[in-house]
Amino acid sequence: PPARTPSPAGCVMPPTPQAIEQRLHCLYMEGPEVFREVIELVISNDPKNENTMVDQALARAGLALSDIDFIAMHQANGRMNQQLEERLVHRGFGGKIYNNFSRYANTTSAAIPSVLHEAAALEILVRGMTFMIVVFGGGYTWYVVIGRWTAEKPLIVYGPRV
Repeated sequence: PPARTPSPAGCVMPPTPQAIEQRLHCLYMEGPEVFREVIELVISNDPKNENTMVDQALARAGLALSDIDFIAMHQANGRMNQQLEERLVHRGFGGKIYNNFSRYANTTSAAIPSVLHEAAALEILVRGMTFMIVVFGGGYTWYVVIGRWTAEKPLIVYGPRV
């Protein structure tokens, strides 16, 4: 089971003065357990474990990890990124993984657009590459997108300059 402590937070337990005093309005998670579970949910070190986000997406696309040229991942924290990158390489990924965590830290929903913008602007992600986007978030929500990059020029976005 997920390493979440059940909490009546949110609309079930609105932040009334009494709830706030008793800290009942907060959701609690067991950080180290969540960390381990998310790592294993994304990609396992065991190639026989095909029940991971990455493996399931690749199977649906009819591709192997070695077919992917570029990966953009949600940037929860530096240690998590490092472990995920090591597992991906261990499992056969030979492409490019780009992140900007060291400059911006966890930018939540801005992580993927900023990574794609920077990678395209720096010509790390170029036309014709097969890319994979891996995102995960609170409540154990997740998504994987696999596609082919077709933009000829870097995307025009409004955000920090590269």
